[in-house]
Amino acid sequence: MSLNDSFGPGFEKCNSPECQAEGNYVSHQLNWNVNPCESMYEFVCSNSKTKLADELLLSDLERSLLRQLSGPPATGSLATKLMQDLWKECLDEDARNRLGWGPLKHMFKATSLADWPYLQLTTQGEPAIWQAAARALRYFGLSTLVLLEPSEHPLMGRASLLALDKPVLLLRPGNDTAWYHEAVSLAMSAVARKQANKHTVALDLTNFAKQLGSAVRSPGPSGDLVRDVKLERLRSVPRYRALLAGFLQNESHVTDDTELLLRAPEYAIRLGYLLDDTAPHVVLNYIGFRLLVHVSPFLPDSLRKLVPLRARELGLGNHGPGRLVCLRAVEQATPTLFYRIVYESHRSLLDALLAADLGGAVKQALASRLALLPWLDGETRDRALQRLQQLEPKLLFPDWVTDSLKAEQDARQVPHVIAGEALRSYARITKELQQRRLQTADPWLGQPPSDPECSLTPGRRVLYVPLTALNTTAPAQEPFLMLQLAKLGERAARCLVRMLLDGAGSHADDPRAWWAPAARQGLATLQKCYALQGRQGERPAAVEESAALVVAHTAFESRTPALDLRLDNAVSMSLDQLFFVHYTLGYCAADPDVAHRVNLALLNFAGFQRAFTCDAGTPMNPRKSCDFW
Repeated sequence: MSLNDSFGPGFEKCNSPECQAEGNYVSHQLNWNVNPCESMYEFVCSNSKTKLADELLLSDLERSLLRQLSGPPATGSLATKLMQDLWKECLDEDARNRLGWGPLKHMFKATSLADWPYLQLTTQGEPAIWQAAARALRYFGLSTLVLLEPSEHPLMGRASLLALDKPVLLLRPGNDTAWYHEAVSLAMSAVARKQANKHTVALDLTNFAKQLGSAVRSPGPSGDLVRDVKLERLRSVPRYRALLAGFLQNESHVTDDTELLLRAPEYAIRLGYLLDDTAPHVVLNYIGFRLLVHVSPFLPDSLRKLVPLRARELGLGNHGPGRLVCLRAVEQATPTLFYRIVYESHRSLLDALLAADLGGAVKQALASRLALLPWLDGETRDRALQRLQQLEPKLLFPDWVTDSLKAEQDARQVPHVIAGEALRSYARITKELQQRRLQTADPWLGQPPSDPECSLTPGRRVLYVPLTALNTTAPAQEPFLMLQLAKLGERAARCLVRMLLDGAGSHADDPRAWWAPAARQGLATLQKCYALQGRQGERPAAVEESAALVVAHTAFESRTPALDLRLDNAVSMSLDQLFFVHYTLGYCAADPDVAHRVNLALLNFAGFQRAFTCDAGTPMNPRKSCDFW
């Protein structure tokens, strides 16, 4: 690192190109007409309230990748070549139209939907429904009625079993249904046989989608990292036996004693009631329509009007450009290839970040805070520390992605792309991905790179923090690398805190609760304090966000030198102030509720008030605050 030009007593300035670029970015981002002690969010975000940092990061990564894929055929990385081949097939309009309906008919036949769409006269029973739902999952990773995936056994550690969860919906509760009905009608017009009553099919299918959305809606609090799960043998939930047999493609492996982890037990019951009340052909038509939308980027032009729905599924809104929709679909089909390309593009930053073991720093910071928490009794503290000690944070992507040999071996497992056959190539690759997921139970294979949420294994042994928590603008050199803790560290800390708070349970008889009554009472008192702060303070997440910010800052302080280093082009900002700037940058969005949420966490933290010397009584240093720690 280039350090020179003494800035003053106890200060030095970094004027390397990376520091200059970061300093320039920060100084132009901030609104110097706003006092951070009045509103930190306005000080940081009012010049550019656009998208959340997670979305901006993914957008930057994808723009960079699009430039690579749009160029000449890749000659270096096998990962890049495979993604480029499939992406270009997705964009090859002439080839898609030349093949016509043949690939689509083959897909429907392979997923046990050969006669789609179905009429009432050709009704099939519930086993046919589970067979189609299982094959949509097994071949495309598409959860239509349920999500079924390999999972760590909650009691036996690494031993794997299948977990059943809620599906990912296209029509969500509260959505207007007109666009959905129109899309189904379009699909019917393009694919259905002449004698099909397209209006009736579209109406029945849309009504079922609405009812399924109501069944999916959870009656409990949203955002639980550790949810109420239930381990059942199939003799207790016999209707799901056909689903497991179809998914495993081996009925001899499925018996009454086969265990199934229900991640949403109430939904599993409600889905059963819904299927009892719905004609099977309607459910089969729903599964087939969801498949059509899922593969729409790879279909002839007559069905390309379904692509905006696929864009919506992929988190791109209704009007994602075709190039980007194809890229996001390819990303989800080849997640490890995408991780490898991102690593190759940001190798110096990611190598430095992984070597710094920021996950370990966050764990240590949380442990140190728990050890001194005054309202936590000794028994609960010991249990919390034991759970924390057993947990291993995994950051951004699989460990082996940094190993060139292992990355090459991984890429060679991906089926090659068949020139001129977009849908067939996509289906081969997604089927192989699902097979690998089943064999390895690796959560990285099932978590799309665009996913902003962390995830925790059922045994509470591994925490996965997604790639979108990365900050690619912060310099890779020490101590500025530690600014990653403002976003990545805070994200990991929030998930760890949420896991521990879950031990308090949602009610007195909650079977998940392991906190002592005194600890639960202490937390309840604290929650009342946040609720009195109004609006955002009433959210259950307000407590965990305030607690996580302090943990991330504690980790930051433990890894930064006493000497204050400053960025060229932003010399007025101390390293400590930069931490809070980067924390706030992670939440900038055109949403007024976000401003209250961010400021609430900061105004309850004395560390922030010291960094910006906010006088008592100012909005960001109220005379009455809530201190989790």
